Amino acid sequence: MLAIEKFLDTCPHISADTKYWFVRTESGIYFEGFVENGVFGLHYPNVTLKDLQFETTDLKKVEAFYEKVKARHPDSKRPGLIASQLVRLMAMKAGDFVIIPSHNSYTLAIGMITSEKVEETQIKFRRRDGGIGKTTIKTRQVQWIKQVPRWQISPKLDRSISAHIAITDISEQSEWIDTLLWDFYKKGDEYNFVLRVNTPDRIRAVELYGTLNNVLQILSIAEDEVGIEMDLEGTTTSINLNSPGFVRLTAGTVGIGVLGIIMNAMVGGNLEIDGVKKTMIFKTNSTVGREVATVLDAVSDFLDREAVRKKFSDLQVSQPETIKQMVEGKTLLPKIPTAEKK
Repeated sequence: MLAIEKFLDTCPHISADTKYWFVRTESGIYFEGFVENGVFGLHYPNVTLKDLQFETTDLKKVEAFYEKVKARHPDSKRPGLIASQLVRLMAMKAGDFVIIPSHNSYTLAIGMITSEKVEETQIKFRRRDGGIGKTTIKTRQVQWIKQVPRWQISPKLDRSISAHIAITDISEQSEWIDTLLWDFYKKGDEYNFVLRVNTPDRIRAVELYGTLNNVLQILSIAEDEVGIEMDLEGTTTSINLNSPGFVRLTAGTVGIGVLGIIMNAMVGGNLEIDGVKKTMIFKTNSTVGREVATVLDAVSDFLDREAVRKKFSDLQVSQPETIKQMVEGKTLLPKIPTAEKK
C-alpha cells in the first residue's frame, strides 16, 4: 500500500452495524444542558438507577421491569411506552450515534455515545417561564461532534425525526447522517467521498454528469500514473441536490479519497508541499508528501484542459473539511472506552 493510501485510511471508520438514534429534549428545554454536560437521556424520576440494573436481553427481567414501571406510574395511559424507552436507553451501545433537537428543532446536535451504562446527571434547563431550573436525568455519556441547522438535512431524515416518542431508531437514515458529519469516511467495507454542492441555481444535467465524468477521469489518472488502487468499475453515486446538496461517491478502495487532496488544491484549500501556510501541508521529505506532489503533477494538465476548476467553482463545491482535518492531525471520532459490564 502506498503511503498516500495509508494516510487516507486514517479517515473515520464506522462499523456497518452501528445504530443511530434520535432522542427528544422535551421541546428543547434540555438541549443546552445535554450539550454542555456531554450527555443525553430521559427524565423519569419515578424510576431509579437500581431499577435499571438488568440485562436488556433477559426477557423475564424486562417483563418484570415493565410491571414495575406500570406500578410506579398509575396515572399514565402508556406505562409500557415509558418502560420501552428506558430499555432502549439501556440497550444503546458505545459507538452508536445520537441526534438531539434544540427548541423547535432549529438545530440538531450529533454525537457518538461513549459510555456503556446509564447514569444520573443533574443538568440546568430553561423553564417555560424563562427561569433556570435544575433536574436529575437518566443519561448516557456522549461526545458531541457537530451541530447542523435542520434545513440542511435530507427530506428522508427530516421525516424520520418527526416522530413524537422520546427515542427513535433512525438507523435506516444513517447514510444521510454520515454525510452531515464527514466528506470522507469508511462505512463497513466501503469508502465514501462527498462533494458538497452549494450553488442555489438549478443545475443542468449535462453540467452535473459532465463534472462527474471528470471526477472519474481524475481517479483514473491517479491510478494509471501514480499506482493508487481504484475501484472505478464498482464506484457508485448517490445524489441529493437540495440547496445545499451533495454527490456521494462510494467505492471499495481507499483511493477514492485522493479526490479530497486534489480538491483542496483546486478549491482554495492551500494545499502546499513547501510553504508557510499551515492549512494543508505535507512535508516534502515525507513519502506521503512526495506521492501527493506526484498526484498533483499527474492531474494538473487534465484539470486545466477540461476546465475542471471552473466547473467546481460554478457548482460552488466546498473544500473537503475531513481531509484537511486529517492532515492537521485532528481527532475525527471519539475514543470509545473499554466496554464495562452494565
